Amino acid sequence: ALCGLASLRAQQGEYEASERLLVQASCAHDAARLRAGEGLERAMFQLSPDLTLASVRLALGQMEDAWPPAEKAQARSLADLLTAAAARNLSAAEVAHGDSLQDAVATIETELAAYREAVRADAGGEVAALADETRDRLLSTEAAWSAFQREIALKYPLTEGQTYSLARVQAVLGEDSAIIGWVDVDAGQSGCESWCYAIRNRGSVTWARVNPLSGEVSSRSPFERARSFRERVATPGSWNTGAARDAQQLWSEWIEPVLPALEGVSELIAIPSGSMLGVPVEALVDSEGAFVGETYAVSYVPSATIHAWLAERTGREFRRRTLLVGDPPFNPAHAAAMEREDQVLVVSAEPVPAYDMLRRAMAGDDEALRSLPRLPGTRDEIAGVAAVSGQSSVLLGPDATEQELVRLVESGELGEFGTIHLATHALVDDKRPERSGLVLSQVGLPDPLEAAMAGTRIHDGLVTAKEILREWDLNADLVTLSACETGLGKEVSGEGYVGFAHAFLQAGARSLLVSLWKVEDKATSLLMRRFYENWLGEYDGARGGSAGEPMSKADALREAKCWLRDYTDPFGNRSYEHPYYWSAFVLIGDPR
Repeated sequence: ALCGLASLRAQQGEYEASERLLVQASCAHDAARLRAGEGLERAMFQLSPDLTLASVRLALGQMEDAWPPAEKAQARSLADLLTAAAARNLSAAEVAHGDSLQDAVATIETELAAYREAVRADAGGEVAALADETRDRLLSTEAAWSAFQREIALKYPLTEGQTYSLARVQAVLGEDSAIIGWVDVDAGQSGCESWCYAIRNRGSVTWARVNPLSGEVSSRSPFERARSFRERVATPGSWNTGAARDAQQLWSEWIEPVLPALEGVSELIAIPSGSMLGVPVEALVDSEGAFVGETYAVSYVPSATIHAWLAERTGREFRRRTLLVGDPPFNPAHAAAMEREDQVLVVSAEPVPAYDMLRRAMAGDDEALRSLPRLPGTRDEIAGVAAVSGQSSVLLGPDATEQELVRLVESGELGEFGTIHLATHALVDDKRPERSGLVLSQVGLPDPLEAAMAGTRIHDGLVTAKEILREWDLNADLVTLSACETGLGKEVSGEGYVGFAHAFLQAGARSLLVSLWKVEDKATSLLMRRFYENWLGEYDGARGGSAGEPMSKADALREAKCWLRDYTDPFGNRSYEHPYYWSAFVLIGDPR
């Protein structure tokens, strides 16, 4: 009601009255969202009034006061979870009890799924009875978990929802770094009001209104223009059919207005929000005809608060040990082919994966997983990364199993890897992001019904976002998800894409390398090898102004993308010049 009244006042030009109502609405929202649960439930609670409050303050000329509410509306539930994990000093017994309850819920859920699948062939009704009993155990265990969460919340109250001050964010920015973000607000009958802002390591936040270009572009909303560009850049061969024009228009609208504030900047940290969500900033084209990725090392972060939180986690020793997982077999024919090849690479030139199969798999069709096309190019990718990574543990082919990853998790060994590289198919569920999963070997899986009846863990050859959240404890500088669309998920207003990135950041990763669309096998392999060479300093000659020196992750990715764009094959062809090939992978998190 307060937001509705505030919107009416703003449309009538009564901005002072609108601001007063929105301040009240923001306070009410702050109190209510803490009762909406945690994680995704809180993220999806209700649209925050803070973006509207920011736009009203901008209309009033209160530039200094506009950024705090704008920041408060970005990735707030993720910030809650990250800061809460560090703020609560639970006893060892409380941690153990909470872990045991989470493990029990996960175990019983998989048991119940196995029983329900087997019920179809259950003539005597024995399995149906087991399913009923397991369902009752699940409800009881979930109730115990909820009671434990309420107990902890009362015992260790948190002032969640707090965002970092501008000074705290600026303290972690270098002289040549800038954070850039965008605000889109529904302005009623007048359409959408959009702003862009830039933050340097000192001074005030620079704000500029986004003014659409004249002509046919002005008839489309900012969201429509940005999504049109994203669709075109994610399609090979579309650069000459409108994508290049869109790239220049978006630059003129979304970055050029704050260009004076970016003088001397070489590192651009983008907060993907509003219309710019899912758009690769490095593929935009400036007024001189150069890609943004040529001028800036671009990385992404859910919010400025999370960027500062990650940057403040200093003093950690860089861990050179690397875990590499790739080319799992999805059926016995794949496993047999791997034995015949004797490690000889056969690269597929076709974009993968087959999305009808992935959708069937997410609907519970196990046969769909076994029908997935093999990814032989990931074998070459893993070999290339291993060659420059030093201490590498490689799980390739039949060894790329869920069972082995579970063993690493349960032994605590997974937390010893500084880099984790997973190259396989990904199932991205944009409705229930916790079900999104990475597909591992589907060969030799134990019978789920037998495992359920024996009380042992059920393995389905998938590692889901829910399992990562519940079980994984990482201390990784980088997690690379070398698969299709791993940077996507459920689109939640203010939170961005909720999916793998949220799960891995909560599990302890400091940055992720993920993709925004379907990726091509060979181009991905070339990009990954070059990126790791740059990041780890395993190269000869001069690259990016350096000579054999390790680069920051952001610089390493920028140089690798520029190199792939200019890559010439033995026949003189520049096969990967289109941004589809080199701009799909983006860096999320700490760019250092």
